Amino acid sequence: MPRFSGLIGCPASERAALAQAFVAKAGLNFPTTIMLIEILGADKTLRHRCGWQRLGELPSEATFLRAFAGFAKSPLPSRPHEGLIKATYGDLLICHISRDCTAIEAREKPAAKPKPPLTAKF
Repeated sequence: MPRFSGLIGCPASERAALAQAFVAKAGLNFPTTIMLIEILGADKTLRHRCGWQRLGELPSEATFLRAFAGFAKSPLPSRPHEGLIKATYGDLLICHISRDCTAIEAREKPAAKPKPPLTAKF
């Protein structure tokens, strides 16, 4: 996370902790931010790994939501993925085919066309 000193707003150290919590939320598949905050309140190890030493240091839900909205718009979510791909594959070119096997409901035969009404010929 870039650090800016002397600016008004969230301290840089807290932004780094919020960014780590954002990555933890994605990595641990927490569906909601509230669930993440509850787990951070209960799990001392996760809280320390994210950067908060005490329970009282956890920011409010509104702060989490504002920070997460900013992170989602930034390139932050793609950085861990890029790092993993570079570490695992380096400069290798991977060729693959993606196929979608989703079932699509369709008729076996085309629908019958309605016959035009008979007209009398004189």
